[in-house]
Amino acid sequence: QLAAWDLNRLPTDYAVEVLFEDRFRLAVGRHNPLARKRKIQIAELNQYPWVIGPAGSSGHHWLAEMFRTAGAEFPKRCVATYSIHLRYNMAATGRFIVTIPESAFGYAAERFGLKMLPVELLAPRWPFAVVTLRNRNLSPAVNLFLECARAVAKTRSKPKGRK
Repeated sequence: QLAAWDLNRLPTDYAVEVLFEDRFRLAVGRHNPLARKRKIQIAELNQYPWVIGPAGSSGHHWLAEMFRTAGAEFPKRCVATYSIHLRYNMAATGRFIVTIPESAFGYAAERFGLKMLPVELLAPRWPFAVVTLRNRNLSPAVNLFLECARAVAKTRSKPKGRK
């Protein structure tokens, strides 16, 4: 399995609280021919156009590693963007494959008509964390936001721990 984010590499003057862990999935628009398949191998996905993160981004690195591990060539036809909204809209056309956080899939599927692909991924879990400066008082507004974020996170999954 591919390595996940290493929060231990942050400077010691940061405090990290992992709220939940997520993982990436692959999705297409409901009219994409892949949406009807029951099983897909990673190697066959390199022939389709993708919308991915720019070269050098964590998502791009993960995707390249996924294809390398499967012994497949990286897709040649890609649109690179950080914009999630653009990714979802392009996937909705039925022409593109996109990566999507599992936690956002329900909303995106409903709003943009996306289908999750039945692909076995060697995807690392990605932490959703609050990072603050140690020994700093947080404002009441920030504390209220954090309470809400923790409540929402409890509906997702259990974090592995706090630092």
